[in-house]
Amino acid sequence: MAQFLYHDAGERERLLTLSMRLLRPYAATVALMSLAMLSGIGTFGWVCLVPLAIAASVYVAFGLRMRRARRPELLLLTNSAGGILASLVCIALAHGPREYLFTLPAFPMLTMAPLFARRVTISAALLTAIGLVAVAMATYGPQVAADPPKLILPVMLMLVVVLGAMASRDAEDVNRSTAVVDPLTGLLNRVALQTRASELALDAAAGGARPALLIADVDHFKAVNDRHGHARGDAVLIEIADRLRATVATAGGIYRFGGEEFVVLMPDATPAAAIDVAERIREIVAATPVAGISLTVSVGVAAGTDGAAFDYRAAFADADRALYLAKSSGRDRVCGAALSTVVEPIVAPARRATDGPRVPTSAPTSTGGTSATADPGWGVRLRGSDDGNWLVADGVDRGHVVDLLERSAKDSETNSAIVLATLLVSGLWLHWWGLIPSIAAGVVWQICTRQLPKARRPEFAILAGLVMLVAASGVTTALADRPILYALPMGALFTLGAAASFRKAGATVIGATAVVTTVATALVIDPRGVAHAPFILIFSVCFAVSTVILGEAMGRSAREHRIASITDGLTGALNRAALEARIPLIVQQSTVARIDTSVLVIDIDHFKRVNDTHGHDAGDAVLVDVARRLRGALRAFDSMYRVGGEEFVVLLVATGETEARGIAERMRRAVADEPVAGLPVTVSVGAATAAAGRAFDYDATFAVADEHLYVAKQSGRDRVVVAADVAALQPLAQAA
Repeated sequence: MAQFLYHDAGERERLLTLSMRLLRPYAATVALMSLAMLSGIGTFGWVCLVPLAIAASVYVAFGLRMRRARRPELLLLTNSAGGILASLVCIALAHGPREYLFTLPAFPMLTMAPLFARRVTISAALLTAIGLVAVAMATYGPQVAADPPKLILPVMLMLVVVLGAMASRDAEDVNRSTAVVDPLTGLLNRVALQTRASELALDAAAGGARPALLIADVDHFKAVNDRHGHARGDAVLIEIADRLRATVATAGGIYRFGGEEFVVLMPDATPAAAIDVAERIREIVAATPVAGISLTVSVGVAAGTDGAAFDYRAAFADADRALYLAKSSGRDRVCGAALSTVVEPIVAPARRATDGPRVPTSAPTSTGGTSATADPGWGVRLRGSDDGNWLVADGVDRGHVVDLLERSAKDSETNSAIVLATLLVSGLWLHWWGLIPSIAAGVVWQICTRQLPKARRPEFAILAGLVMLVAASGVTTALADRPILYALPMGALFTLGAAASFRKAGATVIGATAVVTTVATALVIDPRGVAHAPFILIFSVCFAVSTVILGEAMGRSAREHRIASITDGLTGALNRAALEARIPLIVQQSTVARIDTSVLVIDIDHFKRVNDTHGHDAGDAVLVDVARRLRGALRAFDSMYRVGGEEFVVLLVATGETEARGIAERMRRAVADEPVAGLPVTVSVGAATAAAGRAFDYDATFAVADEHLYVAKQSGRDRVVVAADVAALQPLAQAA
């Protein structure tokens, strides 16, 4: 069963984390649909609501146990299966016109689809469709045979809603995966480390496992960047990451913690086994040159003993102290500590006794997720992104809208095919010309979506198209040759995917359109029928609102992961992935507009000394404060990226060398004028300008800026160097 629900620990962790994020939206929709079903007592009788009441009670009880359950994913699956079964039993026990209940199984499927993998959701959807057909034919066969659209339309609605939910799930999954991967090395990052550590703590408490934690730090890495340039430094980190993968293999997970620091988490290892892995890491790095440079690493190890609880913060502090001992003892060595013992801080002359060890700034939570502070970039409006409006906050939002549209293209085509086939088949019993509005709206949507990514403000066109699709469903229902109130829920066909694309403003527009369309259609085609059985309208409205609530929650989760995937988790600056995504846009802009583009490469002077003398906590505080000051010195439309440990890149569009120098000087002074985190800190800046008249070549411009940074470092630091300065400063750099 476990292998069917998820293929690996990462997929399981995503399922559990998202389920916790959706707890409140799920509770809201369950309450909403419960009220809708209560309004149907007069129409269908109270007996049919008993299975639904039982399912709701089980849902609440399982929800309370979620945080303490050993296998909460099984509770989630049981909840969904119970909801589906209860809805089918409700239909079987109902009195009166059952066609108004045929849409009911779509709701538990709607809550299931965002969580589980496609194989699980599609299997459940097919089984539910078969079950619905069987129950409908067994209890309401003559009526269905006389008017098949009564059953065809609800089945179609369920399949389309499920496909829309799966498309939103895929976008959330992709963005989440990107958010926990270091874009340079391809290793997992701090966010993934904290999540995995939390999971290991639970496993250790339940099964007696002995997790071990290793911190590996590249010796004298700062010298690599200073002597060989940042491109070579990046190549070194990539190759070391590859060697770590080959060495650690299945022994544990590998994470890039910071600039040249890597963490290995071993789920169950004796101290001797952990030391052995650390020694193999040290040996494989020292064995042959890395990217043409002879390097070594120092490794600190914290390994547990039988019966000792795994405390991530304590383990990290122990391993960090052991790493410091390895560094202060000559480097290129492994030092270890046992978690079951109290490890006294190692104090060397270069480090004050008051300097504490480096401890992670946010602890893992007990739910398998991370604390709110684990992802400081989430929810932050990013400088340098495109201007926003009432529909999207910035360029990140706009990118999310277009990205979700592109990712859901195949599902959208499948949905369109399902809707078209359903309408054509239903046309055998309904007037075919009444189907024209929905078919025409679908054709227009397909044509427009192929051009939307090229638009400067695609969000407005997308919203208008989705509103058109929702409204068209109401028009089609109203044009039928007879009142078909059972088709009212069709207004929710596209609301989930639409709400997932936008923030609350856009989701509200979609929801309001669905509600207004549903109410207007009901009052136009059969006001007496609605007055006689208000459930028909109440259920349809509540179902549409529920899809909007869940869709907006799914979209918010995907959007937050998208922000995290392009944001440095420590400083809140944009990261390397965001830089790589921005470069093609600048190339296109420079080609069309023929403008100068400048690149600044910024490096904190003597940053390694800060870590060695004052500890990594102080180093992290310096990075955060420096990043804040650098961003504050930029113009509103400029972009800054953290591309390494203490290295930042700034892209200055439509900016020549003279103006770039002025901006760089303002950034340098912002850091140097006052102590940073209580320490005197300076930065060196290399600037290069790509002249107008040809396409912007980032690699070439960065290489020149990096050379100018090297000149700034060698000629005294705390300065800005542009092309005009090189001739005068070169003798100083050569002498150094």
